[in-house]
Amino acid sequence: MIKGWVKIILFLTILLVTIYFLINSELFYTLRAGELDHLYNTVSDQLPLLLLVTFIVILIQNTLTIFPLILILTKNIAFFGFFYGVIWSWIFSVVAAAIVFVSIRYCFKDFLEKKVSVNIKEKAEKNGFMYVLFARVVPVAPTSIINMVSGVSSIKFKDFILATSIGNLIYFSVLSLVPLGIINGTFDQLMIFLIIAIAFVVSFIYMKYKKKKKSNALRFTQFL
Repeated sequence: MIKGWVKIILFLTILLVTIYFLINSELFYTLRAGELDHLYNTVSDQLPLLLLVTFIVILIQNTLTIFPLILILTKNIAFFGFFYGVIWSWIFSVVAAAIVFVSIRYCFKDFLEKKVSVNIKEKAEKNGFMYVLFARVVPVAPTSIINMVSGVSSIKFKDFILATSIGNLIYFSVLSLVPLGIINGTFDQLMIFLIIAIAFVVSFIYMKYKKKKKSNALRFTQFL
């Protein structure tokens, strides 16, 4: 029943986006050509439309990774300012990742599961939260691949969203400094190590919490 509702919602969302771009053909062709500068400038004087286009660009990046993340983040900072550029990018990235995750799990899992290595899938399932968090903070794979592997695996949605939220916030915060020219030389290397350290600290705290929660539940069961 839940899967049916999810499919209906996803279908309606895709239909509405398609209709919108058919009506605004100029935006459609600009987006297809990958000309983000022209695309953003076309709607820069209409904030709701600019936010919608920004979200669609990030959704595409989470689905196919056509646009480099640094390029999207740079454009968002240029149009929204540093703080709001990072915040909107972060919020939209989490929502987009959630949409892709749910779409794959409930609509395209059977088709995409064959395209994911069994070894990679097993590693992801062994510790879902850590896998997603590490992949977000240290981008060893495109965003779309992380979403696809997570969607076809048994990773819990809660762990996926929490790890994505924490990982993207850390990664975006650091990546956003690049357009400002703050990161350079040895400071760049130091920042990378700092990101990894933060990610592992957050992961350690979360895993300790889960272990304690599981232990308390077991103790309560034994008591009963």
